[in-house]
Amino acid sequence: MGTQKYIFQNSEDHPELQRLQLLESIFDPHTKALIQKAGDLAGKHCLEVGAGAGSILRWLSEQVGGQGKVTAVDLDDRFLQNPPGNVEVLVGDIQEIDLAAQSFDLIHVRYVLIHLPEGCYLIEKLWELLKPGGHLVIEEPDFTIRKPIVTTVKDALLAFQNMHLACERLFDDNGMDPGFGTIMISWIQELGPQSIEVVNNSPVVQGGSDLAKMMNMSVQHLKDAYLTTGKVNEEDFELYRQFTEDPQSLAIYYATIGVVAQKFDQSM
Repeated sequence: MGTQKYIFQNSEDHPELQRLQLLESIFDPHTKALIQKAGDLAGKHCLEVGAGAGSILRWLSEQVGGQGKVTAVDLDDRFLQNPPGNVEVLVGDIQEIDLAAQSFDLIHVRYVLIHLPEGCYLIEKLWELLKPGGHLVIEEPDFTIRKPIVTTVKDALLAFQNMHLACERLFDDNGMDPGFGTIMISWIQELGPQSIEVVNNSPVVQGGSDLAKMMNMSVQHLKDAYLTTGKVNEEDFELYRQFTEDPQSLAIYYATIGVVAQKFDQSM
């Protein structure tokens, strides 16, 4: 398994930071609620895989306190400068960075594994890094449930469908699975003795909302790649933008599948 290229890695700094911060504002409350299912983190050692703009990294830093530690791994640390004192940022591919087995009390991953052809196999490595009794918290999307519902923009429903066909083709062409969020559940169940909780977040989204804005930003960042799939044209991008801005539009863009798995201590 070699170093993988994150599809947003070459995005310009300011637009990409805006996209990541918008993502954080939308999903951080859900993420924090999932992580809190793991219990009190004071004094614990946490691993954040794919720290993005750093909001969860900083929140974890507060949760573990001065006696705890947070290790963050990301291919790109341009938005992770000057981290808190109890945070270590490692730049590189999580598949290649050398981390000690059974060294983390909590491991969190959000919207990372879907970008890797070996995403399900990487779950096995993360499980090995987890201490007995520790928690693995993973949040990954499933794009296959997408569904445009209604809009006042003429022909925008077809453009919405075309855009998501292009998204799925882009994933397929790169050896990735657009339905990863659902598929990963069975992989996690096979890791070994554990308790597991699964949460499905698949909201019906109104045009003009933050999530609709984020989806438009994402497809605009990836415009050239989407066009190469042959599933969309220039008009589709304009109609998709209008769809995401139309306050009368409703759609399910994707589901976020959250899993909280606790690794049982087999020595007890």
